[in-house]
Amino acid sequence: MKYPSTTYKKADATVVAQDFLAAAVEDIFKNEMFSLDTPLARAVKELAVHVQSLLGTTVFMSFAQKTVDALWKIVKKIQGSAWTDKLKGDMWHQFHLYRSAAETLERWQRTLSNAKIARKPEEEVFLLQHLLQKMFSALLGTLLETDMPAQILNVCPQGMDKSEEQALRYCAGYVPFKLRKRYMKMKGNDVAAQYVDILSSWSEGKSSHDADSLLDYTTKWIDVQNRGGLFKINDNVFILFKMMEETVRATVQVKNINRLQDENLQSLLLKKMEGDQRLLSRWNSVCNNLVSEGSSKLRTEVFKCFIKMRCESFIKVYLHIRKQNSENVSKKMEKSLRKELNKEKK
Repeated sequence: MKYPSTTYKKADATVVAQDFLAAAVEDIFKNEMFSLDTPLARAVKELAVHVQSLLGTTVFMSFAQKTVDALWKIVKKIQGSAWTDKLKGDMWHQFHLYRSAAETLERWQRTLSNAKIARKPEEEVFLLQHLLQKMFSALLGTLLETDMPAQILNVCPQGMDKSEEQALRYCAGYVPFKLRKRYMKMKGNDVAAQYVDILSSWSEGKSSHDADSLLDYTTKWIDVQNRGGLFKINDNVFILFKMMEETVRATVQVKNINRLQDENLQSLLLKKMEGDQRLLSRWNSVCNNLVSEGSSKLRTEVFKCFIKMRCESFIKVYLHIRKQNSENVSKKMEKSLRKELNKEKK
């Protein structure tokens, strides 16, 4: 794939150099690696606190500027070139050479010394490496997003066939089942109790749309698998999940594979779902009178749970249905596929 015409310039990166550094420092306090209660993790966070308090000073502004200048020399090589695996590999190789260079560490040590920040070698190295990784990723991500915004295309997905709709309805029931089970354990929590009521209302039989429904064919696989314990969603909720599936399909396309490998797919899909007004309108229709704040929190949990389930289990069910349509169901296949879903970490 040929890299498009360049629109992101070094001057653009220079303007936000301080922002890249500030975001990288802030990530220290959110990163799981530094949430461990170990002497080194505590020391790194303590050093980060001192650095954060001095980010607006000349010494750290200079460090941010020089770091972005050095990182720009690495990322600029991809502009105008064929966007190949070799090019990306070479780029990351150059970055690792830079981050391990003695000159890079010496500049960081001079910065801390000029800022009169006491530290030990271990924490200064750990903090530096984390900052460089985050700043490089932010610079690269900003460059790609500016130069190649159309690489993640909202492709109009093909319509779902009946087997896919059956698989979706079967799997979708696991989302309210799992979340309701979680919230039922939160005794004495009024918000959790409200969530339980909402999720319970999603079951089949709670909606007037289910009588002689045009969507009856979508329950065929559930009827084959159900031994009485499955959470069967009603038609209104199924339409919600179908719209969520359409959002996934519009993004996860062959044309997007090269771009998606550098993305956090869950975050990307969640952002797209949260920004889809049709989907949000459908959400409101299945959420009854849940207040705005509570609705948005539950919505995020439902979207995240669906995205994870979609990536892990949907394809398994779909392949089983396709196999079932072509030959007799084996004894092994008759076992509920929900067991596959329950294997995920809770």
